[in-house]
Amino acid sequence: MRRTAAAAVLGAVLAMGLSACGDDDSVSQEDRDRASEAALEEVGEGRVTEVEKGDGDDPYAFAVEVTLDNGEDVEIQLDEDFEVLNPRR
Repeated sequence: MRRTAAAAVLGAVLAMGLSACGDDDSVSQEDRDRASEAALEEVGEGRVTEVEKGDGDDPYAFAVEVTLDNGEDVEIQLDEDFEVLNPRR
């Protein structure tokens, strides 16, 4: 029982730490959803693992990391209108 409780606490602490470290905190939920949808439409499969907002030096407005079903990670870059800047097709 103690081991289970310790594992649960450790998992919660790690989850909080990982979410606090991400750069995607400045992305609104609406933008996150739109960027995720655009990226998944481009690659056709997988799951979104991160959405970042570009800063003034980046050539993109959003960068979306997708883990494909085969385990490969890809980054899809989008402009401010959620159009793909680096097509994969």
